Amino acid sequence: MTLEQLKELAVYAAKGEAPANYSVENVDEALADGLRDLAGSVNQFMKNRYDIYDIIIQAVDEVVPKNVIDAVGIFAEVQQVPQGQKALFKQKIGKQRAKQFLTQVGLSGVYETFRLDHKTFELGGHAIGGACSIDFERMLDGAEIMAEYVEVLTEAQVEAVYKEIQKALRAALTAQGRPARL
Repeated sequence: MTLEQLKELAVYAAKGEAPANYSVENVDEALADGLRDLAGSVNQFMKNRYDIYDIIIQAVDEVVPKNVIDAVGIFAEVQQVPQGQKALFKQKIGKQRAKQFLTQVGLSGVYETFRLDHKTFELGGHAIGGACSIDFERMLDGAEIMAEYVEVLTEAQVEAVYKEIQKALRAALTAQGRPARL
């Protein structure tokens, strides 16, 4: 099995899904077999460890952010930006003002018009992350599967995002002079 095939299997295993020619259990077994080929002995592991790490890291990096965005994206616009860059958002303005232009009219005449403008603003952020220690031998034996680790990482990051949202809401309420009792 090639490294690219292992990377693809690792993504499916991290999602807890299977491609058309596998069942979910077979994906975990095939991934374990492929990793076993790379780490059949201590020497093989030492030789191939960076490839093994890369397989696992790429799978988690592909699955966890998407899962977090799916959880939070239902009520917020979410952007992923590279390290050191800020997210640039557009805010529509003038909508309320535009609604004031609607009045009773005659069949012909001169009407006031409006534009829906927008302004852009940047939001800085900070990184959140986590790590887990995969028991490689237990994974090769089938006692642990990658999807469980990914699920825990996803849940933890979603909780961290919700806590940040809660802090922002509290700060907004406090800034408006309301008591911060959420």
